[in-house]
Amino acid sequence: MNENVNKQKARLYGGKQLWIIIFAGFMYLLTGSIAAGNTNTVLPYIAGLRGWLFPSMIIFVSLGGYVSVAANLGFGQLLMKIGAKKVILIGLIGGGISALLFGVTNNFAVFAITIILNFFFSGAYMAAGVNALLATWFPRKKGVIFGWSTMGLVVASVTYAPYVTKLFDKIGLGTTYIAIAIIFWILAVLCVFTIKDTPEEAGTYPDGDPNTDKEALAKVAMEFAQYKSPFTVGKLLKKKHTWQLMFGWGLPWFGMMAVFSQLVPRLIQVGYSANFASLVLAIAGFIALPGSWLFGWLDTKIGCKKSSIILGFVLLVGCVAAFLHPAGMFFVWLCAATMALGQGAMANLVPSMIASWFGRWDFPAANRLLFPLVNIVATAGMTLVGVFLSHNIPFSTLYIVSAVVTAIGVIIMFTVKEEMIGKAG
Repeated sequence: MNENVNKQKARLYGGKQLWIIIFAGFMYLLTGSIAAGNTNTVLPYIAGLRGWLFPSMIIFVSLGGYVSVAANLGFGQLLMKIGAKKVILIGLIGGGISALLFGVTNNFAVFAITIILNFFFSGAYMAAGVNALLATWFPRKKGVIFGWSTMGLVVASVTYAPYVTKLFDKIGLGTTYIAIAIIFWILAVLCVFTIKDTPEEAGTYPDGDPNTDKEALAKVAMEFAQYKSPFTVGKLLKKKHTWQLMFGWGLPWFGMMAVFSQLVPRLIQVGYSANFASLVLAIAGFIALPGSWLFGWLDTKIGCKKSSIILGFVLLVGCVAAFLHPAGMFFVWLCAATMALGQGAMANLVPSMIASWFGRWDFPAANRLLFPLVNIVATAGMTLVGVFLSHNIPFSTLYIVSAVVTAIGVIIMFTVKEEMIGKAG
């Protein structure tokens, strides 16, 4: 990758760029809450309330993860025709409907479908839509910008997962999700009136750089709208970069999902109270909140590959700490903090690596396949959790598997070349 790209100092040059970052942060917050944030507290609560089996719910969470892969691929294809804004809008409208049904239905079959739909629509507003939006608006500052935006995932760990069940107790499950659905639809309205697919279309500059030639903005906006990427699915499947990303980044994400999704049940099993376990989840999120930005900053300073390798070792430490939970409080906090940090940082570094290779012009074409492939591997972590819970296999075995696959992923990261293979500029 061009050295000047990594060394350029990241700055914000106006409200339009700032709003794109904040809006993207909300998309990550919704994903971290509604799609990915239910396994530690929400699903066990609903299982107790409705008399349903928690392991059965986990199976549908893993199915939802696989469906989000197909959704990301499908919406990524659609995005190339209608743009990121319209794809995000579809996701927000559908996501609101799904969240509403999730909270009000008493029918397990309908509930299981809504679990899957929550993931499906997040494939539109987050994985396909917002990732492409950020890569297009910030082609050179992508690392630190993704770092700011993906803090939304960590905020979900701080606010939603630990405390939403207390809101259920106060105002009811249904009322809570009616409010969440309204939030989805408010964001959809804001999307209609405030989001543009490219900075040129919004009358501003890529990366917020005022040194960009003003006369070129309109021309670039038109060219971008008409650009046809040469990276077809077939060509992408022949690229080594595709497989390096799928397993190099997917396997550590696999381990992180397997460990972090069961943090509260694990701590309860070890002997801690449910309230303490939820508190650990929240405080770990506060500790890790700057970490999402930190890895974005590292991406900008030393490159995405080196930042990802560092994160891989951090997650490996977290897996070992999870195995050592019974040994004392230190390992409880170490595991929680590293896994919470990884949740935001991994969602940051995967699209950043895609952008490092393909740039803003070819990112949508590459992201429609590469991000879903990483998600296939990552979602296998949830599938493994479902299998282990269904067969009463010890958590310690799960953590050994997580550590091994994370280590394999880090080894693969070392083989990567950080090079631009897409259209430059």
